[in-house]
Amino acid sequence: MNILTVNPGSTAIKYSFFSSQNKDREDKVFERLDGKKISESEIRWLTEVLKKTDRIGIRVVHPGEYVRKHKLISDSVLFSIKEAIEYAPIHNALAIDTIQLFDNFLFDNPIVAVFDTVFHKNLLPQAYTYPISNEIPNMNKYRRFGFHGIALESVYGQIKNPPAKIIMAHLGGGTSITAVFNGQSIDTTMGFTPLEGPMMVTRSGSIDPDLFKIIMKEAKIKSNELSNILNNKSGFFGITGQKDIEQIIKNALSGDKKAKLATDIYLYQVIKHIYAMAGVLQGVDMLTISGGIGFGNKFIQERVLTFTKSLGITKDKLFITKADEAFVIKKATEEIKL
Repeated sequence: MNILTVNPGSTAIKYSFFSSQNKDREDKVFERLDGKKISESEIRWLTEVLKKTDRIGIRVVHPGEYVRKHKLISDSVLFSIKEAIEYAPIHNALAIDTIQLFDNFLFDNPIVAVFDTVFHKNLLPQAYTYPISNEIPNMNKYRRFGFHGIALESVYGQIKNPPAKIIMAHLGGGTSITAVFNGQSIDTTMGFTPLEGPMMVTRSGSIDPDLFKIIMKEAKIKSNELSNILNNKSGFFGITGQKDIEQIIKNALSGDKKAKLATDIYLYQVIKHIYAMAGVLQGVDMLTISGGIGFGNKFIQERVLTFTKSLGITKDKLFITKADEAFVIKKATEEIKL
């Protein structure tokens, strides 16, 4: 079957069209900067591609509830994704907008939601359980989900003869560190939302939970305003006022104090979580690095390798690659039974 995969991001939307007839693949990226809406060229391209498409697979970050498999979009699935916009504000709203965009084309293509969380379906109970009082209504729904699963599945699939104990560092706009044992994710740094874990490009990462309440009171701002700050105006951007990580690192190496502080915090937290996952695994056979910050950035790679030497991680135990999320979305979309 012909598959169109969709990966909606905050600055661009990535499409890949896989043709079953000639095994061709066409990749297209359309920018959506500064609130820019869909362009005429994107509409023209989609109109032609959808005529040839049998199924659409779309990356969805948060399913809204614990799921162990990807799902065909239905009213109930769509409702759950909408409910989870609050849990993954950067990503889920984009997914909803994109699904509704396809409805506007009036082509009757089945749409499959390929969830980032499915890769983490076998997390250890001691890893996914938040130790909070059961007095809270529906407490069982609040658990660690884990994200970046589509990218991690792609990276894992590229490893020839994968060893038993792998730490996967996805260092991108979002950053997460995951412990994989015998092919199964058993612990990961992102939690109920993609905000938990190390500092990121615009996300604060983990902070003292009570600080949320204190900032709201002392700064006199509402919870949704603070959530927006922690998700969109913190991390590298919060410290330096910039989002271009390559430039921030160059500035840090040139002596810029804010850029150096941001880079030092990022590396410190990434290394700290790598060591934590090594403790979970009781050792490490391989460290993978992927994501826009990690892949192709020699400075980050060298610093991570330097700081993980005591774990026994050497160049021959380091696997650096670019995740092919579109291929994973395609495979998951093909496997769904209608």
